[in-house]
Amino acid sequence: MEIAAKADDAIPNRVMAFGVDWVILSLLSAVIWFLFWMVRAVLAIGGAASDGSVGTGLGVLAILLALVQWALIGVALLAYFTLLQTRSGQTLGMNLLDVKVVAADGSPVTRKQALVRNAVLIAPLPLMAVVSVFVPVIGFPLAFAMMVGWLLVELGAMFVLGDGQRIGDRLADTFVVEEADLVTEEVTGTPNEATQPGDA
Repeated sequence: MEIAAKADDAIPNRVMAFGVDWVILSLLSAVIWFLFWMVRAVLAIGGAASDGSVGTGLGVLAILLALVQWALIGVALLAYFTLLQTRSGQTLGMNLLDVKVVAADGSPVTRKQALVRNAVLIAPLPLMAVVSVFVPVIGFPLAFAMMVGWLLVELGAMFVLGDGQRIGDRLADTFVVEEADLVTEEVTGTPNEATQPGDA
């Protein structure tokens, strides 16, 4: 079986699997966001009740906390995708939709491959953090729009680049295929090996 030839067939389930992961990670990010928001709210109240120098110091601390919050979300996202894909080739969403990420030869992805493909997926996060923290009022909606835009670019790449690969897959030399295709390859490969001349 040519892995690349099977990757296009997996695109619909792959997209739905990412939708499941998006919901899971959105909930996780919301928890992190809420915890840091409470801390910043306490600092804001303290700053309002204090003199100018203390208030300025607390304001700087609130900004640093916001950046740490974004960094923690980024680490959580990268860890979720990388650890699960390195261990089993599947995130929770991929397991639910029966798709799997593999290397070009069908073997399990290495940790380096998983890191590369998923680092590309969350590449806009540093810029999103800066925009969200330093642009008043519209910072967070703008950051959210940036991520959605990037995900659409990655989705479009699966059709433009060919072989069902997004940019991260192309750089990591990985493919996402239906798990059933991998099972079929293993099953059909066994009889062929068993009937080689001279094996009897």
